[in-house]
Amino acid sequence: MSLNHNSMLGWMAVLFGIAILPRALFLQADPPEDLSWSLAPFTDDPAAMTPARLAVQEWKGLAFQSAHPDSNPFVTRMLAAVMFILGTGLWQGRIIFVLAGCASCVLLATLVRRSAGPLAGFLAGLLLATNDVSIQYNRLALEETLVVFFGLAGMVAARLEAPTRLRALAAGLLLGIGAILVKLHGWLFVAVLIAAAGVARHPENRRCSRFLNWSSCLATGLLIAWLLGTLLHLRPTYAPIRQYFVPPPTANTSTEIILNTIGDLPGRFLTLGLGSGLILRMPLLCLLGWGFLIAFFLTSPSSISGGNAGLLLLVAWLALGLASLGLLRYRPLRYEILLIPPLCAFLSLILCYLLSNDSILSNICITYKSYFVVFISVIPIIYCSVYLVAVKMAAAGIKLPGLSYSDLVWPIIWPHWVQKLLIASGLLAASLFLFLHRLGPVLLGSCHLLNQRVRITLAGLLVFGNLAIDGVQLVRHWRDRMYNTLTASRDLGQILSSEAVVTGPFADAITVETTLRSCPHSGPSERLNDILEACPAATHLIVPHGDRRMWAAVQAAVIEGLASPIRVYDLGPRLDERSQGNHTLFRLNRATVCAPTAFERGVLYRSSGDALSAEQGFEEFRAAHPDHLATYLELISLKEDTWANATSTSVADAHAQAAGLAAKGRKVFNTADLARAAAIP
Repeated sequence: MSLNHNSMLGWMAVLFGIAILPRALFLQADPPEDLSWSLAPFTDDPAAMTPARLAVQEWKGLAFQSAHPDSNPFVTRMLAAVMFILGTGLWQGRIIFVLAGCASCVLLATLVRRSAGPLAGFLAGLLLATNDVSIQYNRLALEETLVVFFGLAGMVAARLEAPTRLRALAAGLLLGIGAILVKLHGWLFVAVLIAAAGVARHPENRRCSRFLNWSSCLATGLLIAWLLGTLLHLRPTYAPIRQYFVPPPTANTSTEIILNTIGDLPGRFLTLGLGSGLILRMPLLCLLGWGFLIAFFLTSPSSISGGNAGLLLLVAWLALGLASLGLLRYRPLRYEILLIPPLCAFLSLILCYLLSNDSILSNICITYKSYFVVFISVIPIIYCSVYLVAVKMAAAGIKLPGLSYSDLVWPIIWPHWVQKLLIASGLLAASLFLFLHRLGPVLLGSCHLLNQRVRITLAGLLVFGNLAIDGVQLVRHWRDRMYNTLTASRDLGQILSSEAVVTGPFADAITVETTLRSCPHSGPSERLNDILEACPAATHLIVPHGDRRMWAAVQAAVIEGLASPIRVYDLGPRLDERSQGNHTLFRLNRATVCAPTAFERGVLYRSSGDALSAEQGFEEFRAAHPDHLATYLELISLKEDTWANATSTSVADAHAQAAGLAAKGRKVFNTADLARAAAIP
């Protein structure tokens, strides 16, 4: 079956199937702990599901108003519509993002196919479909996946190679949904479309008046999206925009602020970040895509105007994406997935060049003006490379002279190193410029002299290398997958009463598979009263052990008799390696409206030393929940003298229950904990 226009629909279906398999498999598993430097995959993911879950469980319909602090009205209603049909839970809340991620692969293939042919389109979609970083984020209920989907849909709808007013209107509506109703980062695609359309005007739209008419239709689509969001109350309330660009006020002197800003900018402008780890997760994709972008800007300007509209879209996407994300003060790794589709497209163009020996960038023109392009490209690469070396040296206990850092936060502030780095970057940029000026055209021209088998072999090695890098990471994530969120949430639904309200940073995660209400507290606090004021109806509090300020406040409340520890859970990355679990659930003793359950009574009596009453509480709980799976920490508690006679029976019961549930296809037990429980003497 050849890759031609007539068979492309079948290949798109194949591409969608390739994309959906790794995204939908084990959908209830936790995200990898090394996915991001922040806790967002473990907190923001269930936070997006919670308002929709509660609306479905309380039969509010789709016209409800959510008071959840992290709720996006548009996304919440989309999830609520899905949950009304499929039910509530982890996979139900994530499935729409899985489908959006798969559709993005098809849309990228369509966009590239129009510019470089069916083979390039299919390769671009395939690279995105198998990209491990995209896979892991598409499996979570995070808004960036929807931003990429609506952005790609808008650019495909615009069809710049044959623009019309109707297509501009449709593009504006789709881009407006992404930017106005989903997330502010969707404005990137609006800027990309306008920039590309302005440079590569279609012959029919050469006149400025035609371009203005096209732009007015695009703006009309954006206005319709804004009106839709306003009338239907779908527009989210964004945080102040300045917080993305301006750091909070500090007590530093003006000189220190200036030095810190100078030291910060080079690191912020390399968003294919060594700091975030993105370039280390997909080195071939990042380096070749970055090189393609540099090569494009070395192309003769006369060949760009009126050139390939799709190529200009992709170049503007990556260039403006690098610039916009580089300006952000707050830029977690999940924002950088907006850059992955154009990188995949550029690698597919390089592969097609090797296979067909037909250069898309046929007018490379290296002049002395190109030095600036090379210079600004090399500076952040040098800066971040030294950062990576510093991290490795610090891990080995070696400190660089004149380098001050705290816990290796990104970006590192190097006031005394900035000048040295700029000089080193300038020298390397000059060397690279001379190399490109003298040997660049020779190397590009020599590709025509390569044997066809050599070019095919080189292209095959690039494809295999990129797929191998992604495949190894994907298999490792599958092999090491955990179900801590699923297990903890189902356990919580059994040990607490239905009137319980849970608060804390991980409250949404711990209640995602239950009917319990949650009231998340989005940050550490030195006073327990701050948490209680934010959620006056809270009956329980879950606290991460690594959050020292909140932990100290809760410990003080325990001493004062205001809170009692109930259970310890593994949930998300382990912030405190010394603890057997990483989150503790506390019962707030002011919760008179929520009577303690039999399990809670057992815990409370055991902590007070009343062994007989504790045993009665636990036995009553086990009788009411015969399918309850004892966790490792519960089995550890059975080793106490009071429970000596029940230890072996409980371990055997846990194994029997796990085997029975596994036979029914239910994976609700942490197998590592089960193995540790079996080793209890």
